[in-house]
Amino acid sequence: KYPSNSNPVKWLVLFFLLSFNLSNGAIYYIDSVAGSDTNNGTSEVTAWKNISRVNGITLSLGSKIFLKCGSVWNGQQLKFGGSGTAAFPIIVDQYGTGAKPRINGDGISIANQGVVYLYNQDYIEINNLEITNYPVLPATTNPNSIFFVGIFENGTNPLGADRRGVMVAIKDKGVCNHIYLKNLNIHHIKGQLGNGQGTINGAIPKRTGGIYFTVLDEATGANSRFNDVLIDGCAINYCENTGLAFDNEDNVYYPGGNELALWTARKFTNIKVSNNIIHHIGKNAMIIRCTDETGLIEYNTCYETAVGTTGNTMFTARAKGTVFQYNEGYFNRSTTQNVDPGNIDGSMYDPDYGSVGVIFQYSYSHDNSEGIYWGCNTRGGNNNTTGIPDPEDV
Repeated sequence: KYPSNSNPVKWLVLFFLLSFNLSNGAIYYIDSVAGSDTNNGTSEVTAWKNISRVNGITLSLGSKIFLKCGSVWNGQQLKFGGSGTAAFPIIVDQYGTGAKPRINGDGISIANQGVVYLYNQDYIEINNLEITNYPVLPATTNPNSIFFVGIFENGTNPLGADRRGVMVAIKDKGVCNHIYLKNLNIHHIKGQLGNGQGTINGAIPKRTGGIYFTVLDEATGANSRFNDVLIDGCAINYCENTGLAFDNEDNVYYPGGNELALWTARKFTNIKVSNNIIHHIGKNAMIIRCTDETGLIEYNTCYETAVGTTGNTMFTARAKGTVFQYNEGYFNRSTTQNVDPGNIDGSMYDPDYGSVGVIFQYSYSHDNSEGIYWGCNTRGGNNNTTGIPDPEDV
């Protein structure tokens, strides 16, 4: 209500201004050099010092976290609570000028988490950060040097572990909408090199690497899935085991007989991976699982892949109709690396088990161990020698 002797238009304007302010949430600033954790964190001059200061907060819709350019945080993790909305997403970004704000995980290994970690959250946009997660190196070692190859060498190579740069996980949530990762520099993520699904050094190799989206194992029938994901303009390099990957731990294939209904309920929609440069990766540059015809993988450059073990540069699994186009893949080292060498899985593209109608077009493959394309004709462990592909792999 407004007073009877007041202008109703004025009160209506005030109402909308207050609503707009509340909908835009809080703004926090973090500065590793000039900040202080005793500040309130709500302005550039009263910035917090440590990222951990924001981790205990559940952000309201439209909130923003700004990290100061040139800042470096060692051994810390960015893990806040809360979700945005379509109109008011939560945004993490840089402010100021200079180098991207840098979060060094320094080898932290937290089961099923990452240096940047989102759990059951949506409408989040994370931009312009540098992220590493490598065990602390000797002072004389420059991890950015072109001569630094220890991440894939035996002897000097630290043990692998359950490490990721960015991890987005959901469980019993239903649909997770609008997770955007843009212009991130993710490098030197020391996960676990390997080919199998077994646990090595506390990690399942294919779940470690630069960026990992996953639906954790569900027992509730929630059929959680991702919709509207964008990974754009990122640099991902010197990572084990993969550059980026999507997965659902329930592992339902398409069409798989009576699994079709489950796959349809769990498929990932509107997934876009574009304009990324991915190189010096232990196994696969990217693993695109569970996507459908709305998935688009384009304008990515991937090179120096499978430098630690066999692996095709970009492959799908449990996917239907996803389009790969305008990508370049080269220097897949599958047959020349030192760990578990072999003469398979050394191509640019691979529609792997449970892939139907995936489209590869307008792309450039050169200087790869095996070539442009490696196809699977059976999703099981036994070889299909009939010459007729399984219906799950056509």
